[in-house]
Amino acid sequence: MKPTSQPLIAQIVTTALQINAQGQWHAFVRYCGHVDILETYLKPADTNYQAQPEEDFPAYETNLAEWKHQTAQEEERDLTEHLNWLRDFLTASPEEAAA
Repeated sequence: MKPTSQPLIAQIVTTALQINAQGQWHAFVRYCGHVDILETYLKPADTNYQAQPEEDFPAYETNLAEWKHQTAQEEERDLTEHLNWLRDFLTASPEEAAA
């Protein structure tokens, strides 16, 4: 991961917190340092976490490994796409997202 990517990653985390605060979704963000992957996924706020099997849910993954991105601009582009995907859930209800 390029150091210049940290502000975009912070925006992704902040957006997830905003989504959670709205109460329609549970947003999850996970950074896997050993492989440099940033994962984001969402579940409707009324999800029954005891139910099996787990249903499909919206998810996005960005690989930040050095071999994947040759330039900071490429990494910034991919993280911006990740952020824009997540921002759509600020206004989409689970019903709208399923449609």
